[in-house]
Amino acid sequence: MQYAAGLTILFLTLSTLELPVKLAILSSELVKECSSLLPSTRFFELSAAIVCGRSPSSIPKQLQEGGLVHLIVVSGAHLIFLENILRTLGRNRLPSWAVGLLLAGYTITTGLQPPCLRSLIQWSLGRWVRRAG
Repeated sequence: MQYAAGLTILFLTLSTLELPVKLAILSSELVKECSSLLPSTRFFELSAAIVCGRSPSSIPKQLQEGGLVHLIVVSGAHLIFLENILRTLGRNRLPSWAVGLLLAGYTITTGLQPPCLRSLIQWSLGRWVRRAG
């Protein structure tokens, strides 16, 4: 209960510091940087949407008709996938706080999209519960 109250106070404090505006600017810059690292191919818009969380200028008609638009929308699954990659590359030796920082950075890069932010909060609470025992 104290943890939830602490989170509430933290979010209220951060909202008064114009943090959302600053994070939006940071997110925009990170998305631009991420997009600049991708190869320029005919699939650039899709890969930028999937990898960087960039909003595609046009969604291919085939994805709309097939009901597959959700594949290019940033979701919590992206966060889980990224955690698994980090754990595999780090051979499970990366401390949870380092993984958490990288996941938070990714969440900021995606513009704090609600599904991604929700997954980050859930991941954080899960780690906290495991530590609390």
